[in-house]
Amino acid sequence: MQTGDRLTSSVIEDEALRGEYSIMSLAEIKKAVDKLSPEELTKLAAHIARRDKLAWDDELEEDFSPRGKHEKTLKKIDAEIDAGNFTPFP
Repeated sequence: MQTGDRLTSSVIEDEALRGEYSIMSLAEIKKAVDKLSPEELTKLAAHIARRDKLAWDDELEEDFSPRGKHEKTLKKIDAEIDAGNFTPFP
């Protein structure tokens, strides 16, 4: 999995395609991240940000869906709108 002392994205991608993942501890991941080039670190940061955004989107969708934890709040808001107690933003 290593070329010299560096992880290469092509090796990781090849292993991922073959399903050859090994579980790394957080300490091992931190060490591996410290060895990334600035370009690889930028790509990793973008990947993590994208995953975080998608997770947040999923959580919001679940929370505000029927039977979600904010369903009652949405019903109250809808009732206020239906009653005319709503002023749209300018």
